[in-house]
Amino acid sequence: MQYTFIIAFAYALFPLLTVRFADRIEREWQVCLSCAGIALFGILFSMQSPELPLIIIGAFQTMINAWVSFLTRNSQSGLFPTRMRVRAVGILYSWDRLSAIFTGFVIVWLLGQFGVLAVFNFVAGAMGMVVVSVALFGPSTNNLAVEEISH
Repeated sequence: MQYTFIIAFAYALFPLLTVRFADRIEREWQVCLSCAGIALFGILFSMQSPELPLIIIGAFQTMINAWVSFLTRNSQSGLFPTRMRVRAVGILYSWDRLSAIFTGFVIVWLLGQFGVLAVFNFVAGAMGMVVVSVALFGPSTNNLAVEEISH
């Protein structure tokens, strides 16, 4: 329980840290950095057994997960014109939740067949695809109005 408390506490602190750079770095690069962080810290986490590295890496993983969560929601809304923004973001969020159902089954299968490291390698591969997609196709966002981003 102590591990969980410390790691969960980090989840609440990270948004306070990101306030300092949230608008200074392009959102697309923040998404890329956070997804790369999920891949890196996830693989590192899966290879630990001593408690101190587990707590430290788990806290970083949790903070990076928080970062990608609020970043993707924020970034998605800028991709669509105002007249369709709410509906488009709702559809994206619905697909996200639907895919989470199937991802859970894939993760359970990987865990049973190949172990913890395979699960984190799977997640790292998915994050790698996000990084490549966003780096290639993500729009610039700094100093632009929402309507300018969506065009």
